[in-house]
Amino acid sequence: MGANSNELKEKDNISKKKDRCRICGSNNLTPYLNLGDMPLPNNLFKTREESLDCQKFELKVNFCNNCGLNQLSEVVDPRILFSHYVYKSGVSQGYINHCKEMANTFKEKYNLSYGSSGDFIIDVAGNDCTLLEQFKEKYPQLRLLNIDPAKNLCEICKQKGIPAYNEFLTINTALEVVRNYGLAQVITATNVTAHVDKLRDFFLSAKFMLAYNGVFIIEFPYLVNTVVNNSFGQVYHEHLSYFTITPLQRLCEETGMKITDVQKFDIHDGTARVVIAHDYSNREIEKSVSTFLNNEKNLGYSNIEVYNAWRDVVQDNLISLNYEVSNLIAKGFKIGAFGASAKGNTMLNAASLYYKDIMYIIDDTPEKQSMYSPGTGIPIVNVEELKNNPVDYLLILAPNFTKEIKKRLEGIYKGKYIIPVPNVIIE
Repeated sequence: MGANSNELKEKDNISKKKDRCRICGSNNLTPYLNLGDMPLPNNLFKTREESLDCQKFELKVNFCNNCGLNQLSEVVDPRILFSHYVYKSGVSQGYINHCKEMANTFKEKYNLSYGSSGDFIIDVAGNDCTLLEQFKEKYPQLRLLNIDPAKNLCEICKQKGIPAYNEFLTINTALEVVRNYGLAQVITATNVTAHVDKLRDFFLSAKFMLAYNGVFIIEFPYLVNTVVNNSFGQVYHEHLSYFTITPLQRLCEETGMKITDVQKFDIHDGTARVVIAHDYSNREIEKSVSTFLNNEKNLGYSNIEVYNAWRDVVQDNLISLNYEVSNLIAKGFKIGAFGASAKGNTMLNAASLYYKDIMYIIDDTPEKQSMYSPGTGIPIVNVEELKNNPVDYLLILAPNFTKEIKKRLEGIYKGKYIIPVPNVIIE
């Protein structure tokens, strides 16, 4: 939920321009995707007026011609973004199932020794402890710790009986964790690496907490899939970097670590799981690493041309989405939406769809209900609104969960759906 509009206006220095690559330090950056000035997508408001008057920040993606990292040009103060966080991992059954798979396969797949009393696992930015809950259920003897900057999420974890350290991961945090808990056999960081500005410090801090033969496992939206699936909703202020494996390998090498395995999963429109270890550990590098690296090279993902082509697809898609919604409204149809997600709020603003176009956004998260989406003035409501104020079409704002949403609305909603990506489809 972030800071409110008044808080933002009172802060003069809450963002900074980034003119050097956060991996290699090069200033040879080429901008290619510019979505304009956009509100913070998780910053919800109590009134329509606040929503429409909210502060906006540049949303532009640069390509590093030196190492190949894709990254935002403007960095918003992480304390504004993450000190109070509205999204909860546990609201998605798809993600819960994904976490179950992680807990059930890690030990055997990566030949980990944990299982005895006292062994230690850290989840960085573990949100509401959805992942750690799965480890707790399967291995109740493990010691667990969530390191998360969001105070509200840390409180949820403590209520679940899982310790939480309410801080960003820095070297000082790492020192305190090691002092109090010792080294970790496993460190996970799912859907957080993309949020980190100081990547080198982040990786070095994780390395400091990692046992000799332990594994540091990160997950992030895989940029190749983001481009192929036209998942441009992944581009928002919290996602500072958009990763392929190639620049990530360079970051690992420069911080004394190595990538030992890469896997890909369908969740979030294509997620990469990267297993990282100390460069001096005895963990062997799997064939999957070279497979991913070679595939990226062969497909041209180390060159700007691929991303320029994607930019054109994004721009055409936004025009098409606005046209289709406007056309339906002109014919007298009522339009609603489902999912007040960061991706969805970014999509609405980029496509210039506002409260006069979209009657409401349905969302199952209680903290979001009775609020207004940033920049658009659209009210966020619970699912009962479909009965009280029915619509003819629902725009799915979390298209990566389309199947899950349709199942959720079985027997409740009888209208049609607008699927915005990779192409606008009405079904």
